[in-house]
Amino acid sequence: VPYISAGTIIAMAAVIIFFARTFGLWNVGLTYLMREMVCGNPVFIISDMKYAIKRNFKQGILFGLIDFVILAVFYIDFTNIDAFPSGFSGDFMYVALISIAIIYIVMRFYLYLMLITFDMKFRKIFKNAFIFVMLGLKRNLLAILWVVILVALNFGLLLLYTPLGIILPVLYIPAIPLFTTTYAAYPIIKKYMIDPVIQEE
Repeated sequence: VPYISAGTIIAMAAVIIFFARTFGLWNVGLTYLMREMVCGNPVFIISDMKYAIKRNFKQGILFGLIDFVILAVFYIDFTNIDAFPSGFSGDFMYVALISIAIIYIVMRFYLYLMLITFDMKFRKIFKNAFIFVMLGLKRNLLAILWVVILVALNFGLLLLYTPLGIILPVLYIPAIPLFTTTYAAYPIIKKYMIDPVIQEE
């Protein structure tokens, strides 16, 4: 684009690269905090985040890059829906894209939880998360419903009084949605992955 200078492009690229490299670490730290809160354990925000990030540093960076790329691909696909062919094939691709995106969003409820809780290969983490999409269907749907309601309420607030609608989300988004999804997902992981091991011991 003519009005975007080379310096601006370099700065934007640097920001994107920094965000991509730290994306997984932020998710690891925040997920650890939410898991401890769901379990009823005391939480010390700074020290616990440092502990979680240090403990899962390499896995967090690599896993975060994979997650970031997948989400970026979904974003690019959705912003280029107009390029889909018309007719049945285009409609099929559109429905398939939405379905896959929804499944992956729900899988993310479990991905980082398993990463910080177990020592597993990434392939098994993705496989288990896909299975938990169905095993925890009821809890997953309720979590999605609550997140949608929260976003809708904030959008309504944004229309009623724009400054408040911009400022308030900083206080509860993404904290409340992340807590909600962790609250929905962790009992499923505990039931199918933690409790069986405890019973065997």
